[in-house]
Amino acid sequence: HGPEDAARLWALADEVYAIVFDLGGTISAQHGTGLARTPWVARQAGPLFSVFRELKSIFDPRNILNPGKIVGPLSAALTWPLRRLARSQPQQAASVLALRAGADDGAVECNRCNGCGECRTESPAQRMCPIFRATHEEAATPRAKANLMRYLLQPDTDPHLLSSDAVRAVADLCVNCKMCAYECPARVNVPKLMLQVKAANVAEHGLDRSDWAMARTEAFARLGSALAPLTNAVLGNPLARWLLEKLFGLSRHRRLPAFTARSFLRRAQRRGWTRKPHSARPRVAYFVDIFANYNDPLLAEAVVTVLHHNGIEVYVPPRQGGCGMAPLAYGDVETARETVQHNLLILADLAREGYPILCSEPTAALMLRYDALDLLDDPEVRLVAAQTVESTAFLWDLYQQGHLRTDFQPLPIAVGHHVPCHLKALGRPPVGPALLSLVPQMRVHTIDVSCSGMAGTYGLKAANYETSLAAGRPMLEQLRRPRVLFGSTECSTCRIQMEDAAAVRTLHPAQYLALAYGYLPELRQRLLQPARQGE
Repeated sequence: HGPEDAARLWALADEVYAIVFDLGGTISAQHGTGLARTPWVARQAGPLFSVFRELKSIFDPRNILNPGKIVGPLSAALTWPLRRLARSQPQQAASVLALRAGADDGAVECNRCNGCGECRTESPAQRMCPIFRATHEEAATPRAKANLMRYLLQPDTDPHLLSSDAVRAVADLCVNCKMCAYECPARVNVPKLMLQVKAANVAEHGLDRSDWAMARTEAFARLGSALAPLTNAVLGNPLARWLLEKLFGLSRHRRLPAFTARSFLRRAQRRGWTRKPHSARPRVAYFVDIFANYNDPLLAEAVVTVLHHNGIEVYVPPRQGGCGMAPLAYGDVETARETVQHNLLILADLAREGYPILCSEPTAALMLRYDALDLLDDPEVRLVAAQTVESTAFLWDLYQQGHLRTDFQPLPIAVGHHVPCHLKALGRPPVGPALLSLVPQMRVHTIDVSCSGMAGTYGLKAANYETSLAAGRPMLEQLRRPRVLFGSTECSTCRIQMEDAAAVRTLHPAQYLALAYGYLPELRQRLLQPARQGE
């Protein structure tokens, strides 16, 4: 925070490194030396330090390669390059920096980034950051975004920069996959920081046409379902897709799934699932979200059927909406908040009555469990969050408790199961592959190597199409291998990428379980059909 703190840190470092030298240790290891430890290199290297300098002068006579590091000038405490901490101005926190009143304004969050660069990893054992892996641009790294936010929150920085289009362009490199927040050693929530930046930009400039359309996914899905024959014909027409690209930035190369003429909520009402059960059996409330309602009602039917087969009563609240993640991802905080408030009126009473709020869409579970807490300061949000559970996790818990029926029919197929980012972000180990492995003769190949690249609606945009494919390439390459006949994933937008880019027919794990239980034979017919683009 000031010179006094710098002096204390210098004295602390000097004392610690003296102990390290006495013990025969080294001041730097896997993260290198850098500017922070360079002042102590001469003491550690001893007579070799002059050799370091000579080698540097031979290979870098103009001192342009990492100047100042390892053989830089011997620093004093006053010139030690300490990072300035972010200290947001009151008017910023009170206006647009907080996603809700009373929420953390972002300064504390970005100050937690120590610049270690772990987010630049390309290890297949980690996911962060899919856009950096696709572009190899420093601006795409979570570290760069935290640094940007720290700069924006300096007291002497122009506060209008926060909402500028230049800053928004960097924020748009964050696709809200949550993997950096999940894998960062310091657990810096960079997606939340970038949502704050996007919200500031929208508050100042509004949404552009393409972002507006993507943020209105639920409204367009509702309209697409109401006009299903016309909508599906339009989506299958190359000229119409070209026009959609020109009007809304939707890539003409993307072939979207068909809309159903009768939404799942309408089907559920006809079957009596929208009436609360009165039996003493275990029960859940099913939060359906957009895709299972308007595009693939057989997904939702499979979830209900599997639960019924296992003695679980299912209540489908009839007035529920989508989860609101699409508008939030584009910075349309008010629309996202209104959506959460609408669902809260329906789900809070159910949570109070002890209903688990079951989600077959990981993104919906993530919104109800975590993101909604950043939008509303309401004890009922926390109540719903505590009761929210993702469907495969719920079924696996049943199995571990000995309550999941295993009277499966054999399914002699090979399935590649992609683990979605938002499922990992929920914090539990993925259990979809383990569930599928309960089915006799089903060979399950777990694909946990990368983001799918679709990242919600990010990959639908023409501007992001190539980057989306590059980000998802590791997963897509494994999915295309001859050993895999079909795909599986919990995430609907990942499924779009898997079917569109890899041409592999893909189902939700609950759909495979329903098939193995002997229900929904139409799913078997779907598997036999090629994953045609434009279907």
